[in-house]
Amino acid sequence: MKTVAAIEEEELAVCLWAHGVRVLALATEPASTQGRLGMGVARLSAALASTTSPLLRSCLPPLLLAHADRAAAIRQAVGGLAAEDALRLRALYTVAVCLQRLWWTRLSLFAPSMPRLEDAFSAELGLPDPERMYGRLCLSAIDQGMVQDCQRTFAVFLEGREREHKLAETTGGRG
Repeated sequence: MKTVAAIEEEELAVCLWAHGVRVLALATEPASTQGRLGMGVARLSAALASTTSPLLRSCLPPLLLAHADRAAAIRQAVGGLAAEDALRLRALYTVAVCLQRLWWTRLSLFAPSMPRLEDAFSAELGLPDPERMYGRLCLSAIDQGMVQDCQRTFAVFLEGREREHKLAETTGGRG
């Protein structure tokens, strides 16, 4: 039996598929994506920012690039999210802006009518301007921030393990 989280993740993956973002391999190709568009791009973006699945969260920039015409609604969705999820959506929106700048020439060949995503969050996040070096400086800063977050998380994990180990030593393993 599938867990609720697994069902929700599968539903998000199918919604991504329905919105033309086919970067994840589904267990089975959906017979129909009819009716899956009921979750609009803004709501799907908010759901992806809120999911615990890093793989699904990584689909946010492709979704934003595929639906750059709905960027205003996506930016407004930030207001309805919890602080951590809103920060994640801002950061991943900024990643999409940077990737669009970096790949603009190639994107314009395949999607000539794609609107440019507005840089709405880089200054607020303390990141370099995405227009500089085709977004590379901004992407590098975001990458460094993610590495630092991972290091902090690992440090907290390591401290917990050290406490457990010390407790086991002092109690003779009866902790």
